[in-house]
Amino acid sequence: MKRVMFSTVLLMFAFTVIGFASPAWQWVTSDQTASYFFDKNSIGYKTSADKNIVIVNVKEKYSKEGSEKVINEARAEGFSVPAVDAAASVEYSTNKIELDLAQNKVKTLSSILYDKEGRVVFKITDFGKAANIDVKSDSFEEKLINGIRAYTILNKVDVYNNSNDIN
Repeated sequence: MKRVMFSTVLLMFAFTVIGFASPAWQWVTSDQTASYFFDKNSIGYKTSADKNIVIVNVKEKYSKEGSEKVINEARAEGFSVPAVDAAASVEYSTNKIELDLAQNKVKTLSSILYDKEGRVVFKITDFGKAANIDVKSDSFEEKLINGIRAYTILNKVDVYNNSNDIN
């Protein structure tokens, strides 16, 4: 009996730890190609010296059209993408994004694409010296910046004075 109780307590503790560490995805927007989310627990500074550069994890859940588009764009940019049926194979991606709040620019640092079982289809972890891209009006990136600002204000999250660096 003690063994059963101990096992139950141990399992409860394990699930609590797993739940605590998991991302807290906040929906930002959706269009015909994807739904976009950011991880509320991942918002932080690139360095503590520059409070205008924020790093955040973003998730994109693709429609059939979006799956095809993301594969084709990666190939067009010269990334080595395995021969896959994009519409059937790519379900979602997680991306590390750098947002320059002062200059209103965005840069993708890494991207991992997954199938519907959560298996990695392919990774892009080396964007080289990817340029910061200007954030266009009414774009996903503008909605992301506004979503992060709104989330931090509404929930009194002091991201802009957080001393935890994300590297």
